[in-house]
Amino acid sequence: MNLQTLSASLLLSLCAAATLKAQNWSIVKEEKDPAMQILCDGVLVTKYHHENVPRPFFYPLIGPGGDHLTRGYPMEWHEGEAKDHYHHRSLWFGHKGVNGVDFWSEENTWPAGKKPPGTKLGKIVHTGFGSMKMGTNPAQFTVRNDWLGPDGAKICEDARTFTFTKTPAGEFFMDWDLTLKPASGPVVFGDDKDGTMAIRVIPGLQLVSAEDKGKRGGGSILTATGARDEEAWGKRAPWVDYFGTDRKGNAVGVAIFDHPENLRHPTWWHARDYGLFCANPFGIRHFEKKEKPEGEFSIAPGESLRLRYRFFLHKGTPEQAGVAAAYAAYARPE
Repeated sequence: MNLQTLSASLLLSLCAAATLKAQNWSIVKEEKDPAMQILCDGVLVTKYHHENVPRPFFYPLIGPGGDHLTRGYPMEWHEGEAKDHYHHRSLWFGHKGVNGVDFWSEENTWPAGKKPPGTKLGKIVHTGFGSMKMGTNPAQFTVRNDWLGPDGAKICEDARTFTFTKTPAGEFFMDWDLTLKPASGPVVFGDDKDGTMAIRVIPGLQLVSAEDKGKRGGGSILTATGARDEEAWGKRAPWVDYFGTDRKGNAVGVAIFDHPENLRHPTWWHARDYGLFCANPFGIRHFEKKEKPEGEFSIAPGESLRLRYRFFLHKGTPEQAGVAAAYAAYARPE
């Protein structure tokens, strides 16, 4: 195990956490693995990929059944997975139009020669780690990123805090607390459906089969407002849950919670039957079928935009897991 690539603050925190006994969260950086492993009691929960990638992402995401809850492609491929949407990397944050630059797609998103003319692809580049708290619940670490245009110019930056909490039932919460700041001039998030807080789930949680889009899959969708399956796309709701079975046959699900203080809460959901679902506060024209863009949002120099989300990896259906009650606790903490 090689920990030399971790910052000094991470090393100090990791050493301090080693003395803690109960429900021990830890981060491991192995020499041959560029990703950082996040473990609870020595068992892998997820990996944080931040080196030489178009944007940082988490993969795999291990559910309470001990199996993956996010698709492996394009990092690796598992039986039954569709090899589509190359840029859908498990669990990530991005948006298609930020000052006219695409921070959603990648070069391999389109077949050779099919990239739309004028497309400007950006990258979200990891610039450093901040504080870390490992050991008992909750575990937490922070990162910093720069959003760079195709010419390398910095458009904006963000600071992210990730918090992990495991429940007595073996389920867990993963919180994102993200603050975006302009680098110099205004930063405009465009009105586009392709964004923003995103996850691509396994075939067992999809509504349709990866091999045959006309065939029903084993998964289901439920929103906080009661919309189900295909009706969820483009709707507003405080939370959305995809649930079904993992490859081991366990009944599992994953929900995303939209924090009540987020921009335009309750957010709109880019909830696709093939396994993509995203909280997107910007794509109003698409979701509401408007004639003109109404979802643009500008961050002025010296100002910032804070967004918070919670992922709940649970057992059973939303009703069995108490997703509504879990959201209420998130929205109104004591």
